[in-house]
Amino acid sequence: MPYISSQTRPDLRLFYTDHPARVAGSGAGTLVLVHGWGGDSQEWCPHIPAWSQRHRVLALDLRGHGWSSVPESGYSLTELAEDVAAVIHAADAAGRAPGPLTLVGHSMGGTVALRLAVDRPEVLDSLVVLDPAYGADERETAERTPRRLRAYRTDSGCRRAVLEQVAGALADAPAELRLAHLRRIEAIEPLVLRESFVGNYLSPGALGPRTEAGPALAGHSLPQLTVRIREEPAEWERPLLRHPRSRVEVWSGVGHYLHEERPAEVVDLVLDWQRDLAAAG
Repeated sequence: MPYISSQTRPDLRLFYTDHPARVAGSGAGTLVLVHGWGGDSQEWCPHIPAWSQRHRVLALDLRGHGWSSVPESGYSLTELAEDVAAVIHAADAAGRAPGPLTLVGHSMGGTVALRLAVDRPEVLDSLVVLDPAYGADERETAERTPRRLRAYRTDSGCRRAVLEQVAGALADAPAELRLAHLRRIEAIEPLVLRESFVGNYLSPGALGPRTEAGPALAGHSLPQLTVRIREEPAEWERPLLRHPRSRVEVWSGVGHYLHEERPAEVVDLVLDWQRDLAAAG
């Protein structure tokens, strides 16, 4: 059964799926897919068939999201990153799939990937982050974050505010994609939205603000590919990445959910990244 249970939290079970590489002995490695805030692993369905041709693919639901259980607490980035590490360990990805392990994360999933790269660099070999939620500038930290937190104080206010945010982020996306995400927000517990937002921006180990994300980016030496949808955060991030093969791209004309708006391009992006790393040795 594709669940793992926590040894320390009896109220926590994590759902994941394991897709072996269809080309036996390809040695292309493992991809671990981490969705964003308020999402779930269903977002990766357009990508998994192509990636699992030659890679083993693990796709998980973070605690409180999708088919994973909903504990009353424990939504810090550190705890979310440990959940990802636990899934990797349970699936024995490093031992059963030859080649490197790459974490692919969108939005908050990208921030979780960065937290894991800093805290547990031995768990993975590289990371791909798609419009990550880390790197909020001073204005967002000082103004928008407190305003959002005030809106999230009640369950009804939280759900209403997040529905508005998600609808705005998907304003130019296909209608079916916008509907899918709004339905997810209707289904998720407001506690999860509120507490994981706090975990991303305000709790110990948070990486949302630039004051925290900058040292974290400069503090790990794994190869990292970042895709941003705006140039300004890309300019801020580029000089912080240490590995010589790390890079930051900017995709214009696409929204925050770029992996779902342009799935074929994201598929090719990750495959090319894996090939480049393999060629570099």
